[in-house]
Amino acid sequence: MSIITNGSLLTREINDWIEDIGLSIGLSHDGPGQSVRGQDPLQDPVKRDAILDLYRCLAPKEMMFFNAMLNRKNTSRAGVQQFFIELTGDLQVRIGEGSFVDAYDEERVKHCRCGPRM
Repeated sequence: MSIITNGSLLTREINDWIEDIGLSIGLSHDGPGQSVRGQDPLQDPVKRDAILDLYRCLAPKEMMFFNAMLNRKNTSRAGVQQFFIELTGDLQVRIGEGSFVDAYDEERVKHCRCGPRM
């Protein structure tokens, strides 16, 4: 099983529970363009520590990845990858199960350089 979260509610206790039951985690974060989406849990030291703690536990088991959307503030897939490498120290950090999440609704499309959908 897998859940997608922005990580804002993670604690070490919740992380232990996630690891104990074997959940895979997709952390929804847009890297350097997170401000377009909303508040950044990585800016809060307590939340950041909990997210990185969970990453250290799950990443070696290939059970945690980052879901990122390209937007007007981060148009480079390489830049997003570099952001997560610097965050985690992991050169093999997984982004959205090996891919990127593209804009999926009209609200998100207006933040992209992709233009309107046809």
